[in-house]
Amino acid sequence: MAAAMATLGVIQDENLMENANTVGAYLRTQLARHPGIHDVRGAGLFIGAELADEAIASRVVNEMRARGVLISSSGPAGNVLKIRPPLIFSREQADILNDTAAAALEVALADG
Repeated sequence: MAAAMATLGVIQDENLMENANTVGAYLRTQLARHPGIHDVRGAGLFIGAELADEAIASRVVNEMRARGVLISSSGPAGNVLKIRPPLIFSREQADILNDTAAAALEVALADG
């Protein structure tokens, strides 16, 4: 119980819920601008970016991994990029993820 209360205290004291909402909204807006992304949805920092098909999503996930950014794909068709960073994720880190996604999409769509 003490550990849970301490965790909740840190979340509140460091405004991590507000950070998740602000940074998440920023990242969703940035991702929605990329060619190849059909839809971006989510809440806070739990984000899904829908691509045309599973093959493209797989190429993007692998290309991002090769560039040092770990995400996964999900959804019934396997075509949604699943992004779940920690609550302390910053706008600067969102920019890194977004730039890496742009480069990975460029490679994946060229290979497609």
